[in-house]
Amino acid sequence: IAIGIALLLGIRFPDNFDQPYSSVSIQEFWRRWHMTLSRWLRDYVYIPLGGNRNGEQAEVRNLIVTMALGGLWHGASWTFVIWGLYHGFGLAVERWWKERPARPVVDLRDRAPAPGAGGGAGRHPVGTTERTEVMQVVEERTPLNPWLARAGVFAFVTVGWVVFRSTDLPAAISYLTGLVTNWGVGDLVTPTVLLAIAAGMVGQFVPKRWGDAVEYRVSALPPGLIGLGVGLWLVVVNLLGPVGVAPFIYFQF
Repeated sequence: IAIGIALLLGIRFPDNFDQPYSSVSIQEFWRRWHMTLSRWLRDYVYIPLGGNRNGEQAEVRNLIVTMALGGLWHGASWTFVIWGLYHGFGLAVERWWKERPARPVVDLRDRAPAPGAGGGAGRHPVGTTERTEVMQVVEERTPLNPWLARAGVFAFVTVGWVVFRSTDLPAAISYLTGLVTNWGVGDLVTPTVLLAIAAGMVGQFVPKRWGDAVEYRVSALPPGLIGLGVGLWLVVVNLLGPVGVAPFIYFQF
């Protein structure tokens, strides 16, 4: 609604989400999720604290403090603070993992002997090679499969959402404990919900230009047809949404 009203006034808001669940790292997730807030935290909290300019320990501290304040920005509750700390420590561990020393590799190769080497001329026939050990230290770091990385980031972020949306810390602990102790399918897991989740996940990997093309084509349709489509979409949202009106999360600021 805010984006549409702003466009009517000639104001174009910057993009705020960019397919965040397709991210292969936590850092990339925060470059795609709530991008305006991420940039604000970077420019007005992380960089003034020192950013990454004063050594590794200071960088880790600045990351954790920034994310903790980002959690507190969502509301004065311990669940939000813990959620922010959770992502702060996740970012710190991820950065340590990427910057850890590479594993040295010894590369053994066959090579032709240098002229005059090997104990004198005539020792090796022309055209043959001498088995020599050539030790070369190679900096190697095994890359993680992108789809495994996406699955790991998705699991990490989803666990954090449990804490974020819980009413209090005991409720979050109870819910997380139930994930590994209470097996079974709940009443909320219906084919319609599973289809909606699958559609949402597939949408994370649809090229942005496809969405722009659809938007352009829809905007060229007759107004009556557009209104009919919007009405049908609202019916779908009403069928999939919760009963009643859910309170807007940012009202608690």
